[in-house]
Amino acid sequence: MKMKMKMKMKMKVKAAFFYLLAVLFCHTLSDQGWAAFVSDDDALKIAAGLVIWTPNMDLSCSVRSEKISSSNSDQALMHVHQRIMEKIQRGECRASDTLFVYDIDETVLMVDPNFYAHRIRNSDQVINSLQGQGIATLALTARYAVLPINFQFIQEQFSLLRQNKISQQQLSKQVFPAFLQHHGFAYANLKEAGIIPEQNNTLFSDEYSNKFDLFSLGPQELGDYENPSFLSRIMLYFKGVILASNQPKGEVLKHFLTLKNLSSRFKCIFYVDDNKSHIDNMNETFAPIPSLRLHSYHLPLPEFIFVPID
Repeated sequence: MKMKMKMKMKMKVKAAFFYLLAVLFCHTLSDQGWAAFVSDDDALKIAAGLVIWTPNMDLSCSVRSEKISSSNSDQALMHVHQRIMEKIQRGECRASDTLFVYDIDETVLMVDPNFYAHRIRNSDQVINSLQGQGIATLALTARYAVLPINFQFIQEQFSLLRQNKISQQQLSKQVFPAFLQHHGFAYANLKEAGIIPEQNNTLFSDEYSNKFDLFSLGPQELGDYENPSFLSRIMLYFKGVILASNQPKGEVLKHFLTLKNLSSRFKCIFYVDDNKSHIDNMNETFAPIPSLRLHSYHLPLPEFIFVPID
């Protein structure tokens, strides 16, 4: 009995040793200032034999996450742009299979008390440059897709449809403006900041049509539109912008790519956000996918940020 316990302990220690070697290897391959997506807590747990080794344990280095210091945060997007170009030049990524995903508020723009948006971090130059080189871009914001002020109206219209008092065509004509109202605010903010989300984004074929996508993370895509709880969680995609309704952004992006049949389309995804929790969720979501490299950047509020006067 004691012999078996000793053998198991040796196996755990050996597994921990090789796992930590893999972690160090990932760190070695990382660019300067980068950290492989393996937490110190996980390493300690493994080293202590608290995690049982399995042959399926992921040792991939598929996620790189970097936190930009506050003192350099105003130049962060230029730094990310440089990283993308370096990866493409070295052949690690190709423009055609690279996706740049960016948060909106406090990442590429700031909205003043008069609700006018101002670009920050040279965001317009960076995004326009990426789009001009054939790199797909996607705005992914936590803003809500449906405003609470529109809940009752939408519920009433779907109730009328259920009672066969209005047609599907009449419903669409009534509720589409309500669904697109908040998206219009986000889109207008981006244009005010000099960013046109759908520009050169030929990858998304419905950009120039009047169609938009409503989706949720639940098992059923067609939810209960008479339920305010569902309306508060629904997400909307249109013209290169996803309103994620404060849902976990990693899961939102993965689900969206699946809906668009783009799960295997991209080999490199670059993601920027000022919110650490969204960065963490993005890392956790895409870490198990060895065929894809995620490069995430946490952009905390800078010590000083220049907001241009347009």
